[in-house]
Amino acid sequence: MKKGSKAGDTNNRNLFNETVKEIRKLVYPHLDKFQRRQYEDMRAKVLGIKQRKSQKMPLPELLSRQKATKRHIENRKKLEQELNVKLHVGDKANRFQVAKENKDKKRMKTERRIYSNNLSGKGFTEKSGVVYAGKNVRKKNV
Repeated sequence: MKKGSKAGDTNNRNLFNETVKEIRKLVYPHLDKFQRRQYEDMRAKVLGIKQRKSQKMPLPELLSRQKATKRHIENRKKLEQELNVKLHVGDKANRFQVAKENKDKKRMKTERRIYSNNLSGKGFTEKSGVVYAGKNVRKKNV
């Protein structure tokens, strides 16, 4: 065949795509529908593709899931105490809760920085409503 023939290119491309599919089946054999969707969404996020919108969950289902996750966390903690081994890092049920908590911490930190008084970080400290001037500030003003 010629170097740039279309038939050879399509055969190579098909072979490559089949190989990729087989590798994915080997690497991710135990992903159920929900986990597979999570994986695909994270892959799309890494590639810079806009994520698809997830379906809104009815309130009773959401509440039951929250109760179930609490129950699973408690069971995991009991098992960890019995085995005296850490099975999971942290107290969160999944990586989404960890990411949400980190995002909330960053947001609160920026809000505190924005709404802090004008004197903060410039030699002044505030303790229980009383503002104290630092030594360097007093020397400059004297």
